[in-house]
Amino acid sequence: MPHILNGLLTKTTTARELLELHAQYGSAFNHVNLATCWSRLGRVRAGGERKWIMSNSGARLATLREQTRERVRTFDARSLSSTAHALAKLALRGAVWSRLWKDIERAALARRSEFKPQALANTAWAFATAGQVTPALFEAIAVESAGRMREFRPQELANTAWAFATAGHVTPTLFEAIAEEAAGRVRDFKPQELANTAWAFATAGIAAPPLFEAIAKEAVGRVREFNPQELANTAWAFATAGHASPALLEAIAKEAAGRVRDFSPQNLSNTAWAFATAGHVAPALLDAIAAESAGRMREFKPQNLANTAWAFAKAGHAAPALFEVISEEAAMRVREFSPQNLANTAWAFAKAGHAAPALFEVIAEETAGRVREFSPQNLANTAWAFATANHAAPVLYEAIAEETAGRVREFKPQNLANTAWAFATAGHPAPALFDAIAAETAGRVRELNPQNLANTAWAFAKAGHTAPRLFNAIAEEASDRVREFTPQALANTAWAYAASDALAVESSLFDQRFARRCDALAHDFNTQGLCQLHQWRLWYAGERACSDGLPGAALLTRCAAAFQALEAQPSRLQTQVAQTLVSLGASVQEEVVLEEGYSLDVVLDWRGERLAIEVDGPSHFWGRQPTGATLLKRRQLEHFGWRLVSMPYWEWEEQAHPEESEERAKREVYLSTLLEEALRLRD
Repeated sequence: MPHILNGLLTKTTTARELLELHAQYGSAFNHVNLATCWSRLGRVRAGGERKWIMSNSGARLATLREQTRERVRTFDARSLSSTAHALAKLALRGAVWSRLWKDIERAALARRSEFKPQALANTAWAFATAGQVTPALFEAIAVESAGRMREFRPQELANTAWAFATAGHVTPTLFEAIAEEAAGRVRDFKPQELANTAWAFATAGIAAPPLFEAIAKEAVGRVREFNPQELANTAWAFATAGHASPALLEAIAKEAAGRVRDFSPQNLSNTAWAFATAGHVAPALLDAIAAESAGRMREFKPQNLANTAWAFAKAGHAAPALFEVISEEAAMRVREFSPQNLANTAWAFAKAGHAAPALFEVIAEETAGRVREFSPQNLANTAWAFATANHAAPVLYEAIAEETAGRVREFKPQNLANTAWAFATAGHPAPALFDAIAAETAGRVRELNPQNLANTAWAFAKAGHTAPRLFNAIAEEASDRVREFTPQALANTAWAYAASDALAVESSLFDQRFARRCDALAHDFNTQGLCQLHQWRLWYAGERACSDGLPGAALLTRCAAAFQALEAQPSRLQTQVAQTLVSLGASVQEEVVLEEGYSLDVVLDWRGERLAIEVDGPSHFWGRQPTGATLLKRRQLEHFGWRLVSMPYWEWEEQAHPEESEERAKREVYLSTLLEEALRLRD
């Protein structure tokens, strides 16, 4: 009877007929019949049939399921494997089905030595596909498989690797055995098997250079056989594994560019991500992906949107139309974005220099309430993005500052440096955050690269935040590595110590090594760098009276010329102040350029004394605390012997009055009082 039933099951073509056959003769089914019934159900391909199974056959499937549970201990290895394979294809969910999976696991563990390679591979594939977490079973399959790789066919090798990677069960011994066996047999692999094998090793994070080399060599000449998903997965795998294969990527780029219409949104996104990550220039491919993706944004999942934007920004490939549609789509669906998607999207738009104020606004609002979900890198990248994009978001910055201050130990030094840089660039005061970063970074400066060292010092100096221990640690580390510094890093570091005036007397940071490095890169400094070096010189040689470590005369001359050539643009506020001083009877000069290169806003004679007034607008402050640049200028002007009066913008605004005559009178009183106070303090 079981033999006859198996013949009937094999001939049956629809799910309805299979379940009716089981309903009629199920009591006579043995383990082979049950496995065949499941296998046939798993092969149902028609969409209507699958829908019918899910919606109209609950009771019949339940009967089949429970009978299978009762008899699963009698199943042989092949029956267990085929049943699991079918259940995975059917994607049946819920606790009742989890119990059946558990029964199959127990039975498989008891018979593990009886499994042939195909059954081992299929069982692993089934449990991975169904998302069933079964460490004991995967470990048993790994042990059984590792010593029998020569018996595995290419598909079984690929499926086994794919299953273990998908399940997140990384067994190095098994992967090494698969790599060794597969590398010598890649000619026997189908495109899907090549792609899946590479994908599995990349996902598992298992380094296998000989295997990747063999796959690359084989795949180059066969890319036309690869379907879109296989092309995307192969590129993704090589990029993720960090295995350079320019010939393979070039072949994939040429093949994929003409077939992007056949790519799913995920394949488009993964392909762009792969080429950007690998640093492989493929303008024709990226142009094709951009054109194809722009019209299909609604099909993209949030991760695809974020990854696509990230890829084009990372590759430095201009695609304004693509960024525009991503911006519109992402702004409407921002609540669906994970923290990493939010951070990557903001980073991408900032990196690409694509203005998207509406998108940044909704990202800021969404992120501010979810910062606890963000990883340290995502927090740092988000802060960096908003600062780079120059998008004001005080609530977001406040949330990031509070969250980061309590988690600085989790941050990599580079993330701490980027966070400090971002807050300094954005001009957002965060003293508690800077204190926490200073305390954490001071002991980890050896982990910082030259740019991070320079950026950290620059950020603290820009913020006017005192951190002697941190500055001493950076100085000690930087002095031994100054040969690695770029022109920008040299200029930022020099300016930072000038602005903070924080260099210990015994420090060797600015010695002949610093001077030689500056001279060696003399022609690479931009205007900003030259100006920073000039301010450093005024501090180092002027305020500190040091000469050792000064660059050559030619470079210093260029620095002075660049600083003196800066054109000051008098503000409306400055003009109002000057006019009011004139009405008080003062002799006034505006934008007086000193020999040292500084430009004074207003110079006047008051009661026989020569005074300079600095009219400080909002850009001169963090809140109401002067920035590092403002403090540096004030300090150096006073060192040059000037009687300096600093007039903050808000005090001027406080003199406003609806009546013009009343306002003029109030401002005259305010200025005369300010000047008298300056004379009194000097005396």
